Amino acid sequence: MPEQLPSEHPKLRLVVTVVILAVGIVFCTAMLGYFLVEAHDQKIFAKVVTEHFAAAFGLPTCMMTALVLVIILRIIGGPVEFKVPGGIEFKGASAPIVMWLLCFLALAGALRMLWGEP
Repeated sequence: MPEQLPSEHPKLRLVVTVVILAVGIVFCTAMLGYFLVEAHDQKIFAKVVTEHFAAAFGLPTCMMTALVLVIILRIIGGPVEFKVPGGIEFKGASAPIVMWLLCFLALAGALRMLWGEP
């Protein structure tokens, strides 16, 4: 019987997924903390939040939401694979990347439509 690849072990995939999410959350929290400290020291936080709230907080939220959606789909439904009309097929590592991009663009587009003009 052939040896299983590391990607075929569901427990390993779950552990790696949790580690990636934890590192992402820690990184985003550290960057936000750094931004808040620097902005507070330079007295620009209120201006940035007032003028660019959707960009400062909305887009990172869209990014993490898209990542969580793709990871949940991967855990629940298995490997992500899909075909686009015209013969383009996404499998393996490319499918989750394209799925993340589509989710992110949909969320960012919805944010833009709901936010309105400045």
